[in-house]
Amino acid sequence: MSKDENIDEKVIESKKISIESLLTKVEETKSDSVGEKTIEIKIDRLEELLGEGVVVVKVPNLEIVSSSIITNKKDIKGSFSYGGMNFNVNKLVYNCLIEPNLSSEKLRKAFGAKKNIDVFTMIFKESEITSMMKILMEKYGSGVTAIEKVKN
Repeated sequence: MSKDENIDEKVIESKKISIESLLTKVEETKSDSVGEKTIEIKIDRLEELLGEGVVVVKVPNLEIVSSSIITNKKDIKGSFSYGGMNFNVNKLVYNCLIEPNLSSEKLRKAFGAKKNIDVFTMIFKESEITSMMKILMEKYGSGVTAIEKVKN
């Protein structure tokens, strides 16, 4: 999910990360110090229905993304393909959902569901889940740019 950027070779050389610059900002540079990023997404249909339509999701991490990879060909229905791999859309988005917390037994019983993820798929339409997945995957890959050297 990176964008491409054309930059002169001299500019690239001056922007390469040095050990000295890393040493000046050790704590800020550690990837774990960034913390968990969250996004608020508005679901129009639920806002019209309930008067409340905003869900809070966390940007997926590698664990969530990799746990959503489909390895069994029979599970390919309802998946999306990215980078030559197939992902379970429902599992990916469900594992990123923070609010509403759908792990309530009371909620499962009210919806007649066996699993929390079943409640999730009963509340959200496929198109809403797919739209949330697109937002999440876009954010997962953000902040990285491919650089192509420009020859003079």
